[in-house]
Amino acid sequence: MARKIGSRYTAHQILGRGSAGTVWLGEGPDGPVAVKLLREDLASDQELVGRFVQERTALLGLEHPNVVCVRDLVVDGNDLALVMDLVRGTDLRTRLERERRLAPEAAVAIVADVADGLAAAHAAGVVHRDVKPENVLLDMQGPLGPGGAHPALLTDFGVAKLIDSPKRTRATKIIGTPDYLAPEIVEGLPPRAAVDIYALATVLYELLAGFTPFGGGHPGAVLRRHVTETVVPLP
Repeated sequence: MARKIGSRYTAHQILGRGSAGTVWLGEGPDGPVAVKLLREDLASDQELVGRFVQERTALLGLEHPNVVCVRDLVVDGNDLALVMDLVRGTDLRTRLERERRLAPEAAVAIVADVADGLAAAHAAGVVHRDVKPENVLLDMQGPLGPGGAHPALLTDFGVAKLIDSPKRTRATKIIGTPDYLAPEIVEGLPPRAAVDIYALATVLYELLAGFTPFGGGHPGAVLRRHVTETVVPLP
């Protein structure tokens, strides 16, 4: 069932669900878009809404071929939404679940695309904070690269930072996905660009090995391994 998002957009169909909200296929004044509608409990948090508005300039100014660009931010009643470019394809997690491991040429091509997108974001002062296969979209309409890799774009910029606040951090301890969190995040240090590089290196390891270097078991145990253990080299 279609629903209005603000005054300019209509959401028609759910494309996916995540921890922060739901992604819809939408329509705007200039054509099809993806609309990430954040959870209602997030939309009712006035501190978060204020930070959402403050982040507007940085997010709207981030333009790169390997970034799913944010085109608008909607604050309307109970709706809090990011309007983004629509990528016709799938996410990297779906491909990884289907193939388990990727050929080295494809893995390197995908990670190189994401690294280019991150470099542009970091140059603009934006840290992603939740780099993982679920947040890498593969453009099935783009040209094939090495190893049959489609162009890769990083999505969900700004979401981790938006939902992170002193109140929420006390309740949830850590914002992010345990398998990909850098040691400094585990230790409670402020996130820097390096945390994205660490997460991307973890993604590359997973693409080649079929598993993350510190994954498995209770999330707390996974977090400890990031700090106390070393990565087992791939054969």
